[in-house]
Parts: sequence; C-alpha cells; structure tokens
Amino acid sequence: DNEFKEKFILKDIYNLKSRNRLFLLEQLENFNNREKVDIENLVNSNILTIEHIMPQNLNFMWKKDLGFNYKQIHEQYLHTIGNITLTGYNSKMSNKLFSEKRDMENGFKDSRLFLNQSLKDLDSWNEKTILNRANLLANRALKIWKFPKTFYQPQNKYNEKIFTLSDDDINFTGKKPLSFKFKNRKKEQQVKNWKEFFIQIMEILYDFDPVTLKKIIAKRNYECKGNFSSSTRQHQIGNLCFKIPTATEAMLANLRFIVYDINLDLDDIIFTIK
Repeated sequence: DNEFKEKFILKDIYNLKSRNRLFLLEQLENFNNREKVDIENLVNSNILTIEHIMPQNLNFMWKKDLGFNYKQIHEQYLHTIGNITLTGYNSKMSNKLFSEKRDMENGFKDSRLFLNQSLKDLDSWNEKTILNRANLLANRALKIWKFPKTFYQPQNKYNEKIFTLSDDDINFTGKKPLSFKFKNRKKEQQVKNWKEFFIQIMEILYDFDPVTLKKIIAKRNYECKGNFSSSTRQHQIGNLCFKIPTATEAMLANLRFIVYDINLDLDDIIFTIK
C-alpha cells in the first residue's frame, strides 16, 4: 500500500494512454457514489476536459503564488493526480489564478464533481495543497484497488517443500536439504547436505551468543572428545568444538535443543528440502 501510494502521488497521470487516464478519473469520481457521472461519455463528447489546476504555462502571478521554487514545483507536480481534475469550463479557466478558477461562474466552487470538492474551500494552490489533494485521492484509490488477499502458493522450481525446526513430527531421513534462513534475515543460505546444514546454523548461533552456546554444548555433552580432528564428525568454531551426529534426525534433535536453550523460536529457522 505504501509503495502504491507513493507511486500514485508522483505518477504522470496526464500522459497516460487516454483510455487508462479516463478509467482512472472515472473510478475516482464515481467510487461509492450512487449518482454516478458518465465521465467517459462526457469526455468523449468534449463536455468535460482535463484541467491542470496549476496551468501548463506559468505567468508572473502564478510564479509569485507558487513561491521562489515555482520551477521545481511546476516540473514535479504539473501532470500528477494532485494537480489534475475535470471541468466543463477549461477554456474559460485558461491560465487564471487559483482563486479566480475557484470563484468564477461555474468554477470549482460550483462544481458537482467529487474531484473538485476539496478545492472549494482552499485559499491558495501550492506544493502543500497539491500534495494534500494527492494524498486524499491516493487514499481513495487504495479503497478502490485493494491489495488482493490470496492463499495461493506458487510451485517452486525444484518442487521444494518448506519446513521449520518445529516440525518435529516429520522424519527427514532420506530427504535432501537445499537451503535455510532465519526468519528475521533476508539472506537465504544454500546447503548440500544435513551436515552442512547443521554446521552453518551452529556458526550463526555462535555469532549470536558464543558464551551461551558454549555453556549449552557443555551441559548437553555435545563437546568434542579428545583432540579435534577435521576428519571426524566434529567441527570447531573459535574455541568451541562440538560433535556432529551421524543421523539426520539426531542432528535436527540436537539443533532443536540448542535453539530452545538459547531462547530462540524453533519457527525462526525455515528450511527447504527436496
């Protein structure tokens, strides 16, 4: 929603394809309105036309009203939704000042269009009021085009299945791990086997809290016995040496105990298998 709103406010609406621009304005005008206005027919019949509230060509008085940074405001907001509306009196409005467009006969004060309702009581037209109107219309757009809710899960490339360490009722023996990540981290780490899976998670836990991890390893009798040897099922991280179980389920059980003891959530470790 935030991304949609940000893009919507700054989008060049005026130079959209005419049918898309017309659809957008018609939806904004008629949303939640039983007395709908046939915008398409009125525009195609040239009864209604697009109006730039801040005109495309600024005269001296418009520059004065916009302030010292008039050029930047004009370039940034001229064709955006905050500055675009519909009127049946475009030719009469021309380059008139905002107050004149508002108060003239059949001006914004007399308009029955929703798109012009927020203009009736404004005293000036500048960057602040343009953005206020843009936000108003963006919030309306968010109600019209809601972000869809779905339970659809796309099939992944390798028919992967996703699990967490809390899935202790499933036997993963004979399955191959492909990757894992911690829920609060964006980075996904690839692994070739369960041993690599076990070691990489232990390395992350060591970075997280080496003192506590060492105490847990000692308490649960997971420490290496004898001299460390890289050829055995042992692994060393800094001054910590721990045993690596042979069986898949033993490795996962050990990880569950360690993660629990270190006060992390088992659901925080998400992994995929094939």
